[in-house]
Amino acid sequence: LYFESDETMIDDTTSYYIWNNEKQNFRDNVMRHSLSINSPTKIFRYITFNPNISLKSDWVNRTFSGELDSITNSIRTNEIPGFATRTTGSFGASINTQVYGLFPFNIGKLIAVRHVVSPSIGYSFKPDFSQPVFGSDLGYFETILDTSGNTLYHDRFSSTMAGGTSRNESQSMNVGVNNNFQAKVRDGENDKIINLFSWRMNTSYNMVAEQFKLSNLSSSLRSKIGPSNVDLRMTHDFYEYDEGLNQRVNKIRQSEKGIPLPRLTRMSLSTGFQLSGQRMGTKNAAADTSNTTALQDSVAVVSPLIKNSGGSKDKLWSTRFSIGYSLQQNNPALKKETFWLNTNSSLHITKNWRVSYSARFDLMQNELISHRFSIYRDLHCWELAIDWTPSGYASGFYLRINVKSPTLRDLKIEQRGGYNRNVPF
Repeated sequence: LYFESDETMIDDTTSYYIWNNEKQNFRDNVMRHSLSINSPTKIFRYITFNPNISLKSDWVNRTFSGELDSITNSIRTNEIPGFATRTTGSFGASINTQVYGLFPFNIGKLIAVRHVVSPSIGYSFKPDFSQPVFGSDLGYFETILDTSGNTLYHDRFSSTMAGGTSRNESQSMNVGVNNNFQAKVRDGENDKIINLFSWRMNTSYNMVAEQFKLSNLSSSLRSKIGPSNVDLRMTHDFYEYDEGLNQRVNKIRQSEKGIPLPRLTRMSLSTGFQLSGQRMGTKNAAADTSNTTALQDSVAVVSPLIKNSGGSKDKLWSTRFSIGYSLQQNNPALKKETFWLNTNSSLHITKNWRVSYSARFDLMQNELISHRFSIYRDLHCWELAIDWTPSGYASGFYLRINVKSPTLRDLKIEQRGGYNRNVPF
């Protein structure tokens, strides 16, 4: 709630404002409160039981009642000013444990392989707030009969800043399994543990859903092979796909023997590695492994605007490769595949000069998608950056000279040219 002010003129150049208590304007508002509680407890020494509850309370300064408009057979709303609250939430519980398996080997440096299985199962419940919850009507909805006798539900909070109230009941069982494989090897006089790979799977079952009660099966496999990381992600659908209807059908896909046979709908495989060379007189370092989470299906760019791009000043050169493959076939008749290669190379000509080149290749079509040249010059308190994209989308050049200090970052000179002159890097 706020008041308007009126302007009073003293002369042609001077005026002042006074509050007018008779002119009031309404302001809508909401105040939200959230509470989450969980209490993990050990039972039978090896099993962790974790109940949890999550609550959210919205406080508003108005609500809306509803009444039937017999002419249009629709609900007409009326504003009701005044304080009102709405509390929603969900609760659940989960149990998990770990099972260890050890397989001894005496082959070369390999001593043993350990397999750690971490199964988990959980239950979550979110009620339908248009119905009584535990026998109590919360009053968030009004029940109205239309001219045909059908029941309509009017949400008293839907037009407020609190937003609509959920009517979707959910009772889900969540199941997941995490497998970790490790190797114990001899390293001189000591033993060393090496992580071989991890394999995760999870799905859920909604007991109150009318159809498609089983959610998709998600799985991921991660491993480190030499200097590179490998990341494989897959999604499987338990249900049949009717190509005639061009949609999923509520029927579990099974083999001839009645065994569930989920259908692969999505897959992505990515890997990458980095090589680098040191300057003369500096200690050699092993090749770094690129972070797998950065191997997304996007154009990797080495920009001079990123000061640390291409490694530290002790490195003479560095090259990073990332390869990715993705498959999407929600509709088996419409399969979409991508296979790409990103490469980023950086050369420190001197300690203050750096030249970089980045490119992206489409290995399915055997063509160059985009490439970029970058030059960076350290000017003590200042820095110079030049980017040039010869062809493709956003082709052009970008020049920038700016102060290094973050507090003076707006002190800069910029120049853009080509198609990307309006597109910041």
